[in-house]
Amino acid sequence: MTAGAQGEHDSLEEFAAGLRQLRLEADSPTLERLHRETGVSRTVLSEAFNGRKLPSARTVDRIAVACGGDARAWATRRDRLAQRDAPPPAARTIRPAPVTVARRVALVWAAAAFVLGTVVTAAIALTVTHVARGTAPPPSVAVRDGSDPASTSCANDARVVTGDVRDSGRVEIEILWSDACSAAWARVSRDDGTDRGATLSVAIYPQSAPGGPHRQSITVQGGTVATTPLLVRVSADERLCATGAVTVAGTPVELGTPICI
Repeated sequence: MTAGAQGEHDSLEEFAAGLRQLRLEADSPTLERLHRETGVSRTVLSEAFNGRKLPSARTVDRIAVACGGDARAWATRRDRLAQRDAPPPAARTIRPAPVTVARRVALVWAAAAFVLGTVVTAAIALTVTHVARGTAPPPSVAVRDGSDPASTSCANDARVVTGDVRDSGRVEIEILWSDACSAAWARVSRDDGTDRGATLSVAIYPQSAPGGPHRQSITVQGGTVATTPLLVRVSADERLCATGAVTVAGTPVELGTPICI
């Protein structure tokens, strides 16, 4: 994959999304595998893929090479973002001019106009929000809760929208999303050499009903990856959350607070 979108409209979020897509096209290597191949820590890799902060040039280069991307193009895009987001030089202190009566009156009128404009803008924004809330464009692919993502076309436009590293960097939990299906699924992966006899569990559910009928979950014995069935989002303001657990030396370990989109 190339470095994707560039130019003045690029953003840290789009840059991270591009890195996630690059990783997806490389058959979604785990953070542990990327750590071994790049020498970059799992925490730094997770921050790069989730857009928490702009990764260093070295990190971007290592990720691009490991995932078969154009390292030079990715480095150029990263440097442009870094230059654009650099803080501006400190402004010189300029002594304000004396405020005359006429200028004071003009300032009062300007402040009143600003307040009126703000109120009108806020009212329009509230109206638009009220109309749009709870609506979502219909999916272009019809799927049902419980479907296997790999057996549907949802995997064609799938991307990782959020994720985190848990259990001291040994386990990764992620939520993948398909715009075409308006559906999500969760994935837990580990690659620390302790999968023999261990179990992986992961679940995804509407935040409003964690134990409701739409909850999708799976438990895998002796594997390194566990992926839930699909969960279809029925409205735009519905939050979907995922949680997981693993066994360490035969002891179940919860993976902490849920991740949500």
